[in-house]
Amino acid sequence: MENTPIPLSIAFMDSEGRIVDIQDMQPLDETLHYPAEPAQYALEVNQGFFAERGVQVGDTVELPQSSFAEPPGSAEVVQAFRDAGLEVGESYPVEQEPGWEERPVPRTYEEATRFLIPSLGADAGGRVFVFGSEEDLRAVRGFYEDLASSERPYVYDEGLVLVQISNQLPEGEAERYGTALKETV
Repeated sequence: MENTPIPLSIAFMDSEGRIVDIQDMQPLDETLHYPAEPAQYALEVNQGFFAERGVQVGDTVELPQSSFAEPPGSAEVVQAFRDAGLEVGESYPVEQEPGWEERPVPRTYEEATRFLIPSLGADAGGRVFVFGSEEDLRAVRGFYEDLASSERPYVYDEGLVLVQISNQLPEGEAERYGTALKETV
């Protein structure tokens, strides 16, 4: 409330949406407010809002469901590239890629597919990774972004899917894969 000029009330809720505590907070006050029981969510409103509506500890709030749909599988994304008319040759799970075990790419992905772009020559193309969390995705994105600029591939992500494409591909062509990813996820 340090920089808040109006009085507020805060409701603390557990993971099921049950209100475990309601407290009033005063303007410009630096007092820390902790719930009486463990809470996962907090909702701040104008002071008096809960009382005026009869909302009290023990009531249950309907929590919105996550707007994130399950990400498509990596093979689905590769097929979407094909369907969009993008160049995709052979594709297979990254674990079948020769030398994959020696590559220092973080193994935070849930599943991934390697796809080839024949016009770039043998063994050149990209990978599609699917993750269980944004943190896991960031680990792989960070790995690629930390490579030397001469080695750094193009990286696109949408939701919990990341696409890595060889920097041998002209940037405009690579961006088409990024656009197809956005349209697929």
